[in-house]
Amino acid sequence: MNTLFNLENTTILSNVATILGVIVSVVAIWLSSKQSKEQYKISQYENRKEIYDFLKTFKDNWLFYIDMAIKREDNTFNIARNGFSNDEKEDLRSNDITKIVLSANKHYNYQHDKLNEIGIYYKLSKEDYEIIGQLLLVLEDCFKEYLKYANKMHNIKSEDLQRMDSIVRKFYELLESKQLENIIEKMRKEISIN
Repeated sequence: MNTLFNLENTTILSNVATILGVIVSVVAIWLSSKQSKEQYKISQYENRKEIYDFLKTFKDNWLFYIDMAIKREDNTFNIARNGFSNDEKEDLRSNDITKIVLSANKHYNYQHDKLNEIGIYYKLSKEDYEIIGQLLLVLEDCFKEYLKYANKMHNIKSEDLQRMDSIVRKFYELLESKQLENIIEKMRKEISIN
């Protein structure tokens, strides 16, 4: 009888231990899931903030380069040269055309990728996406013309300048547009930056 009683106690203890193990596992999974969701939200916020900061800086920098070129009566290729260089502009001090073009390509790709990411992290209207799409196209046209310029450097024709002037004018209109300002404002509101 004593053995039967010990066997029943052992079975009961084993069942209780199993149930407690299951409960602990379920709680651990639930906590892990909750923590993962919180980390995801933080990551999403950080990515959205980065894209917002990029677009705001992108707009401000390009407008600055355009305004400075107008004040200095500089050719529009210098706008692209500044726009597709890093913030320190050390690549512009180089006389090595290959280094300049590779750096410009790197910065163009960065800007292009970040503009594309707006659609990943923000829900915008069809019209807003069209503005971003137009920005992407003008940025691409500007970069292509800049590459042609870099290859010709000293043999620029007036039609080359006119083509680049037209691209920069379109770029300027998009950057100064009320639609782009509205997109930036929507993004700011979505991430609640005051």
